[in-house]
Amino acid sequence: MYTIRQCAKSAAIILMIIGVAIVMSGVSNVYAFPGLGPDIPAQDFILTASKTLIEMQPGMSGSLVIWATLYCPNATSSFVNHAWSNYNFACDTTILPIVTLQIVGGCPAGAYCVLDRTQIMILPVGPIASEAASNFFIYSFSLSGSSVSTITVVGTDQFGHTHSVQFGVAIGYFG
Repeated sequence: MYTIRQCAKSAAIILMIIGVAIVMSGVSNVYAFPGLGPDIPAQDFILTASKTLIEMQPGMSGSLVIWATLYCPNATSSFVNHAWSNYNFACDTTILPIVTLQIVGGCPAGAYCVLDRTQIMILPVGPIASEAASNFFIYSFSLSGSSVSTITVVGTDQFGHTHSVQFGVAIGYFG
């Protein structure tokens, strides 16, 4: 006859097997903080542009700043197990995050688009988020005409996270 203790033991074993199966199947997230438990996810980042539109005259140049902001999982809301929430985990200082930037399209005809840095390193010094910047420059060689383009810059880090930012370029005679 099954007792309550035997039922509880069987249920615990079944739950443990299900948990191991989920972890082994790769359903769980990738973690960049070994030894600190499964509640701290791998680092991630976002890309933003300092403005949404570059307006420039034909034959002139323009620029904006692309920011890569590192996500540091030290906010209480980022923890599943709130037993860890009393600790203030900032970015993992043993990992130097590197974000590789690439212009994937949209540079207007008759213009030259360039990033001053195609690889930016985000130094994890702040307790909430750290940022790094790359300047985007555009030069127009045409002295006539007008065009409007949407430029896309994509960033990829060593953990496989990929994000992009879009902004517009308007070349013409603006008064």
